[in-house]
Amino acid sequence: MCRLLGVLADKPIDMEFSMGTAPNSFVGFGDDRNPDGWGMGWYESGIDTPRIFKEPLAAVESEKLPHLVAGTFSRIFACHVRKSTCGNPSIANTHPFRHGNWLFAHNGAVDRGVLLDRLNREHRDAVQGDTDSETYFHWILQNIEEQAGDVASGIRCAVTALDKYTGLNFILSDGERLYAYRDASRRRNHYSLFFLKRNPFGEDTSSPDRIESCQTDAIIHSARLRDERAVMICSEKLTGDDVWQEIPLGSLLTVNRDLRTELTELNAPRLRP
Repeated sequence: MCRLLGVLADKPIDMEFSMGTAPNSFVGFGDDRNPDGWGMGWYESGIDTPRIFKEPLAAVESEKLPHLVAGTFSRIFACHVRKSTCGNPSIANTHPFRHGNWLFAHNGAVDRGVLLDRLNREHRDAVQGDTDSETYFHWILQNIEEQAGDVASGIRCAVTALDKYTGLNFILSDGERLYAYRDASRRRNHYSLFFLKRNPFGEDTSSPDRIESCQTDAIIHSARLRDERAVMICSEKLTGDDVWQEIPLGSLLTVNRDLRTELTELNAPRLRP
């Protein structure tokens, strides 16, 4: 199963992951369970186009990952580890994907052929790899454009038009906001998505600067996150705390620049056992 992680903070922060080689560390989790690639996208001040770094190999095999995650600072991050369902391991097929000022990472499977037929020439020509996820990304962007740039309306049109998929979970950013959508046709727990509001000067003071996953022992450590406000989105709860909130099936989470969050139901769940 692929894993998604997104962060939007009020100031640039660093994102440093545990580099342990134990099977349940973050790097260990990118082994034969998610062997087909890992990647990270972020935005740098004064640059409209997001930066991305990705490799078509298991995170546990990467020599560059420890240095990259320890030395990169941004207000927005989108991270992904991949288990392929469509498209062989390659740079072009590794998440996150970038187009203009947009970043995107997906967990699930959709009908690539159907979406390719629906894309206009501009977005069809922009697809660089052969994954369903990148095609899904351009389908969403096309619908946002057709809705005159209204992101929520565009996403609603995009996802409600789909009827052949396993999971539609994604993280999307335009450099100002962070969006996360969750939906699945089956296996509710498999396609989970949670978010955490972290405010060290407000009600969420229990959230630490070092967060350890109770399921995967993934550790996120950020010295700068200690004193900053942020919203984190992940495929799983990264701690056992009750402060994590589940994104309901068929719902879109919008994290605004000021860290206000909005949950909007876009699509009535069509879940099978």
